[in-house]
Amino acid sequence: MIVGITALKDCLGPKVLKGLIIISGTPNDLLIEIQTEEIKNRFINETLDQKQIEECSIKLGTLEKELETKSLRWFELSEN
Repeated sequence: MIVGITALKDCLGPKVLKGLIIISGTPNDLLIEIQTEEIKNRFINETLDQKQIEECSIKLGTLEKELETKSLRWFELSEN
């Protein structure tokens, strides 16, 4: 329901969402998307030391790989 409302607002113009990202899927998929965006924002907004950069990079890679695996599985199921 929220996705539908958000999409409706988005049709009204780009300034309605004010840069918010529309994501949909299962709660676990949404959590992965949120964690991915949080890590990306850390790279942009924070001053990280070498160890933090390495930890964030590893976590980001793991999350993106998990999301890709789930996406491929979803496409496989949607073709049947």
